Amino acid sequence: MIKMGMYDIIDGITVYCAKCGKIVTNDFQTKDIKRPFLDHYKPGDTIPEDREFGGSLEIHSICEHCEFFVSVYIKIIDNKVTTELE
Repeated sequence: MIKMGMYDIIDGITVYCAKCGKIVTNDFQTKDIKRPFLDHYKPGDTIPEDREFGGSLEIHSICEHCEFFVSVYIKIIDNKVTTELE
């Protein structure tokens, strides 16, 4: 589901587009962190505990090669962003 408004940014995640098979290099967005406000995270960064989130984050972007909507889930372990996909 696409929601309008503020979001946080996740980068440094390698994901292949399900449509064209190329690597999506655009930043990913998420609204799964409480009070999103354009904060920028990359793998290894810690998400503050007061920002509340589940054990994974849904992140999404648009493939810059074919404009397909790409959505995946990444694992958050010990409040740290990982590159592990669910």
